[in-house]
Amino acid sequence: MRTSCFAVQRSILRLAAVTALVLGPLSAIAQVGEGDGVGGVGPDTSLKDFDEDILDDARDQLRAELGLKCGGVDRVARCEALGGKIHIEGGDLCTAALNSSKLKAATSFQYASTLSGSKKVGGKTPIKIAGGSKTTELATANEHDSDKKLKSPTPIKDPIKKPGGGTGGIKQLDTIKGGVLGKAGCVCTCIVFDQVGAQVTNAAKGDAALVPLHDGGGDDIVRVIMGALGQRHRHVVMFSDAGKHVRHTTAENDLQPEDLENGKTRIKPALLRNAMPGMLTNSVGEALITQRLGYQGLILKPAYEFFRPYFEDAADIADETDGYYKISDYSDLEGMTKTYAEFGTSAYDDQSLRGTMCSGFVHHAFTEAGTVISLRTYSADLRDEIAVVLFDTVKATILGSTNWFKKIISYVFVGTAKKVANQVTNCFAGLGCADNKDTWKSGVGAGTTVSPDNLMPTNFTLGGAGTAPWGAGTTLAGATLTNEHGAAMTPFQRVEPMVLAASYWKKTVLTTW
Repeated sequence: MRTSCFAVQRSILRLAAVTALVLGPLSAIAQVGEGDGVGGVGPDTSLKDFDEDILDDARDQLRAELGLKCGGVDRVARCEALGGKIHIEGGDLCTAALNSSKLKAATSFQYASTLSGSKKVGGKTPIKIAGGSKTTELATANEHDSDKKLKSPTPIKDPIKKPGGGTGGIKQLDTIKGGVLGKAGCVCTCIVFDQVGAQVTNAAKGDAALVPLHDGGGDDIVRVIMGALGQRHRHVVMFSDAGKHVRHTTAENDLQPEDLENGKTRIKPALLRNAMPGMLTNSVGEALITQRLGYQGLILKPAYEFFRPYFEDAADIADETDGYYKISDYSDLEGMTKTYAEFGTSAYDDQSLRGTMCSGFVHHAFTEAGTVISLRTYSADLRDEIAVVLFDTVKATILGSTNWFKKIISYVFVGTAKKVANQVTNCFAGLGCADNKDTWKSGVGAGTTVSPDNLMPTNFTLGGAGTAPWGAGTTLAGATLTNEHGAAMTPFQRVEPMVLAASYWKKTVLTTW
């Protein structure tokens, strides 16, 4: 018997649809069961070019077939809603049920692993469907196990007995409604994979994490300020929970050509006064990707867990506070006294709004929670030196097309690069974020603020386990360290190396769902 081209095409399309449906989405949250790490799951088959009507038909037919064996189509849909895939186990009778008359024709499509003869999915050998006198190969129910394929040059005889037609008395599969009889021995489970995000295992709610200055990440502006001060850390975040999410304030480093104004001689002042995104919550994984958290660093904790309620209150205050990122708060910590307005309003364009930089945000949250963190006054002479280094760095960064300015390089030249560098330096010095003249050269004055290093005690013993960056190298837990930039008063009295656990896939097997 000849098989039409359309029938073969329809079979192939259905095979692809079944592949995606059986393997299923793998990102839903598993609710019960034990977990174990796996290296990665999911098919690599794209469905974008397939006819939607054929796909819908294939999905519906597969759900019906699975539903017969797993207690109904609704139960299959519930597994899919959890992001799971159906797995059927059983003996020979279960295999026979799955290889019923619906799977005899050359256009059969159920339980195929892949279409490509050279590609494997889930480590299984591809299944092949052919028509006419060629061999027809069908996968069994046991996780698409190619070792148990049924091969025959002719259509397979239906092994299921009709009522009264022999031992077992199992009804024809096509006529069964609501599930196969118990004698078939099929066991259905729903398998769900959930990706568990990276987390800091020794962090609790309210703890803070310091990011090392020389880890290769972060923005040039912040690195040059901290480096000129002789400090060791470039960023600080607070934990909103037990090591899975952080709250912090930061600025994106992707200025666009349209962010310039006045003949391209300065950045739009509002973008420096009220830099975005400002205060936000990230997962630990997101913070690692965006370099707002390092793979090494220090965790800052209370002296005793007796004080944990203050830390938890500070975390709640941080979570509920909105504001922008302000480099001007590196000169004077006053940004959190201002009002807040949404981006896109006239107030955003015209006013300096509520916000601060990373360590200022931590200072605000803990001060509001009732603790004290000492501020540090930086002399005018030191800040004048920092201003020179900052100006030179910003100008070189613009002309080098890196970080903050990488997308505007083709729109500026040496003259305008100087003006933008003036503008950034004036904004940092608290002299105005719209001024692109060299006002800062007349002196920037003293400043009273707080840096990441200023959050730690002046002297402390490194607790916990492992090593942490300190100075030019690393130091072991148990070492007693002197922090010349430390605070006279701070709630952060215990300091530990950060312990990071990587992301992994959790497998959950549901027997009831």
